[in-house]
Amino acid sequence: MEKNSKNENYFVEAKSLVALFRLNIADRYAFSRMGERVGRQRGSSIDFQEHRTYFLGDDIRFIDWAASARTDQLLLKTFHEEISPILEIYLDCSLSMAVTSDKWWRSLQVLFFIIELSKSDNCLIKVYLLGVDSKRLHELHEKAIERIIPQGVGLECVLKYPIPLQPNAIRIIISDFMIGENLNGVLHALYKECSMGIGIRLLDLFEIDPTPIGGFRLTDSENGEEISLRITQDICDRYKERFEVHTKRIKDTMSRFNSKLITVDTQKSLKELIMSIHQQTGLVGFRQ
Repeated sequence: MEKNSKNENYFVEAKSLVALFRLNIADRYAFSRMGERVGRQRGSSIDFQEHRTYFLGDDIRFIDWAASARTDQLLLKTFHEEISPILEIYLDCSLSMAVTSDKWWRSLQVLFFIIELSKSDNCLIKVYLLGVDSKRLHELHEKAIERIIPQGVGLECVLKYPIPLQPNAIRIIISDFMIGENLNGVLHALYKECSMGIGIRLLDLFEIDPTPIGGFRLTDSENGEEISLRITQDICDRYKERFEVHTKRIKDTMSRFNSKLITVDTQKSLKELIMSIHQQTGLVGFRQ
């Protein structure tokens, strides 16, 4: 898929919005030792926090012998834990994400925005691309993101190629969540043991609210099969009913893992999408 001047504006818009927003990440959500922020938990940094009684099995290197002599009991030094929030971001690279150019480039724009916002807030970031297999994106800059292409099977690849998930991380999946019978297994594989999960479901307006358009030839974006179909009002109504059932299944499954689904029309602006995340999850807030 070629990039044009319109696509270039997606990244310009994302950069301009990073200065307006910040991540609202409480210490309890996600952490990794030796990071940028000081947490409430005891850890192993050089900042002394307090003494506590020594228990069998504690590291004797942290016994404060002087304080122990004064109190006639073994006391252990404890320290502030240094933490950095961990964000794991997953981009669905299946062909259904590129049914329109706008849908695909909006997904790349959202990915770029979240990465840049995470960098500005000193978060540890891991990005995974889910296409014919699952692989990590090690270069998190604009040029690397521009080179990502849609490539067949998306989220379901995690069932065949498991990802080394970080417990207690915040997980954000950018996808259209077009998952069939493997829905529960895929969502469990992606959201298990996370401290907070968000599903950003990007859909073309016609995928959300189709309208009758008469005779039409449909092509399955995943396997290339074609069928001729007359899209009537009755077909649209049945599609919407199934869409609502599918949406409810996703939300119900994600709720078991402290996760939420946000559905966004790709024709809406990035700022409108960010506001949806802010209003529905509180993960993103405004900078003071």
